[in-house]
Formats: sequence, structure tokens, C-alpha cells
Amino acid sequence: MEDEQKNTDLETARADRSVWLMKCPVVVAKSWQSVPADSQQNLSKVVVSLDPLHPEDPSSLQFSMEMAGSEIANMPKSYSLNMFKDFVPMCIFSEANQGKVAMEGKVEHKFDMTPQNKNMEEYRKMCRERTNKSMVKNRQIQEKKKAAPVKAPEQFLKEILNDLCVYNKRGTNQGTYELKPEYKKSMEDTTAEE
Repeated sequence: MEDEQKNTDLETARADRSVWLMKCPVVVAKSWQSVPADSQQNLSKVVVSLDPLHPEDPSSLQFSMEMAGSEIANMPKSYSLNMFKDFVPMCIFSEANQGKVAMEGKVEHKFDMTPQNKNMEEYRKMCRERTNKSMVKNRQIQEKKKAAPVKAPEQFLKEILNDLCVYNKRGTNQGTYELKPEYKKSMEDTTAEE
């Protein structure tokens, strides 16, 4: 009960801060995660372009991103940031290791990140390599299970059944044994004599 009350505190000091939300390709996220958290290295640079002749026109505002050095082969370095015009109002929250929850701000702009046309060939190569790697099946060696040995009394009974009976493979008596015709006669004769 006490643990639940500790988690209900919400830090709202940064609640009015404007933040941008961006959906990025997995390869970009992996590149950024490979940089240590305490590093002062720039991950990327956002470039904002505005047509000075038509500053009121919403389409004159363009966003792009230039990646800083990356260790991933064929990873595009330049991306277009496509801004959404309409989206549901959102807020960003964070949770510290101690379980403290904080509101980090309100989403002002939301973007999709896509490689720029000049980088499309590199991006296609990277996607092809990723697809080819995912299609390679890891071989697994499995030992063939040995059949359980047939016990001697069971084998003996099967041999006797095969000598005296016919196994029904079809029909209403499927999976059962029936006496061979020559043994049926002798049984009928024996019962008639009595």
C-alpha cells in the first residue's frame, strides 16, 4: 500500500516546456544508444530552412537532420523530418530509477524521420543486408530419439497373433485382430459336436 502512494507523486516543474517528438528508423536509434550517456558528443544537427520570400506559407518551413559520425555501415547521414500538421495533444513523462515520475513537457511538434533522396541507395543496401541476415536460418542439430525397445512378452504376443489372426486395417473393426478362417471352422465344428 505504501509503495503505491510513493509512485503517485508527479514532478511538474518542467510541465510547460515545449518538446519535439520524432519517430526515427531503428538504425538511427541504435546509433544513438551506442553513445555513452555521459558523453558530450553531438548525435546530430537539425537544420531549419525557411523560404524568405514566403515566410507565411507553412510549406516553406523545412526540417532536416544531419547525423554525426556513425559506426553503422551504409547508414544514411542526411534525413528529412516530415512534420505532422494535426496530431493528438500529448505530454512526455519520465521515470527515474527510484520510481519518481516527472512530466518533461508538452509535445509542440511531431515528426517522421526518413532518409533524404540522395541517401536512398545507401539506405536500400542497409535494408537489404538486414533482410538477408534475418532470412538466414540457424541450423540446429537434434539427436534422433531411439524407439523404446519392445519388451520380450509383447513381441511374443504379436508373433502369436500374427500366426493365428488377421489384423483389420479397414472397416468397423479397424485396429482389431480376427481369427484366421481355418481356425474359425475348427471352433464351429467343436461346438457342433458338443
